[in-house]
Amino acid sequence: MRALLGEPDAGWTPGDPPAAPSPDGAGPVRQRVRTSVLRELDLRENTTTIEQEMTIKTLRKGWRMAEVPSHEHPRSHGASHIRVWRDAPRYGYSLIKYLLF
Repeated sequence: MRALLGEPDAGWTPGDPPAAPSPDGAGPVRQRVRTSVLRELDLRENTTTIEQEMTIKTLRKGWRMAEVPSHEHPRSHGASHIRVWRDAPRYGYSLIKYLLF
């Protein structure tokens, strides 16, 4: 994932509070967004495609992006509900929608 950077104000992370950064820079990255940037993006998605929407809209506005390393703990219970074959059309539609319109 990528971090969206904007004016210097309070930050916001979708979902849970941000994980602590990995001291060696290895491991996954988590999306962190400044509040002012988030408001200007006018986000519409309400599924996992929101990250795709955020990335495309940020690049279109000419804002800079950077990867921010963080540590993610293993899932303690349950399983992911993302299914590649079921969700792929949604990602394709979202990609086309935000790239072309």
